[in-house]
Amino acid sequence: MTIKQFQYINEIVKCGSFSAAANNLFISQSNLSLVVKDLEEELGIVIFNRSNKGVSLTADGKELYGYTLKILEQVNVIENRYKNNISGKALSVYTQHYDFAADVFADFVNKHSEDGFNFVFKETKTTEIIKNVKYNNCDIGVIIIKDNDYALKRFLKANHISVMKIGSASPHVFLRNGHPMSNRKEISISSMSQFPFIVYGQGDYGEGLFKEELTEQIASKKSIEIYDRATLMNLLISTDSFTVGTGIMASKLNNGNIVSIPLLTDENYYISVLTAENTVLSVEAMEFLNMLKELFNNLSTKNSEEVL
Repeated sequence: MTIKQFQYINEIVKCGSFSAAANNLFISQSNLSLVVKDLEEELGIVIFNRSNKGVSLTADGKELYGYTLKILEQVNVIENRYKNNISGKALSVYTQHYDFAADVFADFVNKHSEDGFNFVFKETKTTEIIKNVKYNNCDIGVIIIKDNDYALKRFLKANHISVMKIGSASPHVFLRNGHPMSNRKEISISSMSQFPFIVYGQGDYGEGLFKEELTEQIASKKSIEIYDRATLMNLLISTDSFTVGTGIMASKLNNGNIVSIPLLTDENYYISVLTAENTVLSVEAMEFLNMLKELFNNLSTKNSEEVL
């Protein structure tokens, strides 16, 4: 079996017919059928059900297709890692939507400004982070985990993902400077029920196990679902909406327009770095990880000094 055979199967599934797939692959339909037949004979299975309406995967075909997707994902990782990468420096970070992660990444890029590199930084849904870490499509993932969120911890363990705690965080309300609640020293969950609550959408998975916001569900009559940090900032600055996050205001782009106020709760969270089990991190990934740790060490020291 070959990677090309897997690519052909993927194209047939995507197109729903041999003829359309053959056109996209620039080969004859007879040659495509022969490739699939050879693979079926080699594995001793039937991959596709064929009919006048097109093709569909058999039970064995569905199982094989799942494996081929994983293999093709790995091929894509290898190609992205080495193609057009003159110096061999590469880093891929998938993260929830955090200013501090973006700031550390910017500092990381500046440290390598004289070098050739291939760096990726993607803010995305929690499930996408976990999936890409699991299949080694990225070096590390950055998410926040509630201290007693045993369901998420079990899920990560079942998917062979290692978790490293690099910092702690307590829930803070983010809102605009000048918001009706912006003069409070602390804010209760109940006092925010009249204001629109902004949450990051998690697609089909909703707000349950994979939500980003640092608190149990707030009983607000108004909610706004978003998918990027720019929209969050615009809404916070322009409206009386709010969200709940880490309280870390590291970004130089804020300029005091957004404030964070402690939320009255006993919940504890940890900023966590995810890696695939038994993965040896690259030099660049270790450097980025150490920069994240340094940020939280500095924040911890600063908070201790303020208490004293």
